[in-house]
Amino acid sequence: MLAYQLAVRVKHHVVQKPPIWDGELACLSTLGEANQRRYTMITLGCVTLFIFICRFVIFTFRESPKFLLAKGHDAHALDVLYSIAKFNRAPQPKLTMDDFNALDYEDRSKSRALSEDDDTNSTSGLMGNASASNVITHFFHLTFGHLKKLFADKAYAYVFVVLAIA
Repeated sequence: MLAYQLAVRVKHHVVQKPPIWDGELACLSTLGEANQRRYTMITLGCVTLFIFICRFVIFTFRESPKFLLAKGHDAHALDVLYSIAKFNRAPQPKLTMDDFNALDYEDRSKSRALSEDDDTNSTSGLMGNASASNVITHFFHLTFGHLKKLFADKAYAYVFVVLAIA
């Protein structure tokens, strides 16, 4: 049947064009359909380019205050908080750099107290070993404690193991 469709038909000594395929076997199409696809792609490209440019010109996105605090940029994080409150027409936050400095001081004093406590336990012989095992256990729970939920049920454990093997 296909050979019949592709063959050039001669009828009354006039050569007719072979029929245009409908896309089942080939991508033959008329010139109008090709131009429609081309114009569609050009239009989509122009809209995408316009939105990309608007993202940098019209919309200004700021870094997350949580990220900035984690990186140690306290002053910049505070500025971002104030600008977010202004944009949302909310009351300005009452945080200041003094609050951040006070938190840093508390963290330093706690870590200093823990390090002094570790120094006294390490010099006490057997108690030092017990403290070391507590520290290791505590570290293990801090590091892998979030994985406890994976093994809370047999089904969860089975799925996890199967996925880990795969």
